[in-house]
Amino acid sequence: MTTKRKEKFNDVVFKFIDAHVDLYGYINVSVLSELFGIHRTSASGLLARYKELKPSNLEYVLQGTNSRYVKRFSFEKVVLKSESSIFLNSIYLVYEND
Repeated sequence: MTTKRKEKFNDVVFKFIDAHVDLYGYINVSVLSELFGIHRTSASGLLARYKELKPSNLEYVLQGTNSRYVKRFSFEKVVLKSESSIFLNSIYLVYEND
């Protein structure tokens, strides 16, 4: 994947994180790796990069084997400028396998 394509893909993932957390209140590695078909290590790296954009947005919570980033009270979308539900519907149309 070229650098430009990778950055565009990362932007889509960051927007997805914004929308998913906005609507569902959490995100984890499994959500990203399963939907986008990426390795768990890559998904973890993308979540870490997203968190760097606005550290106060998410809090890491470990509950047994179910670790996740949860929405903090001060959450604000960082990358996504459109409505979260519309964006998620579009992403699911493209990436979700039946």
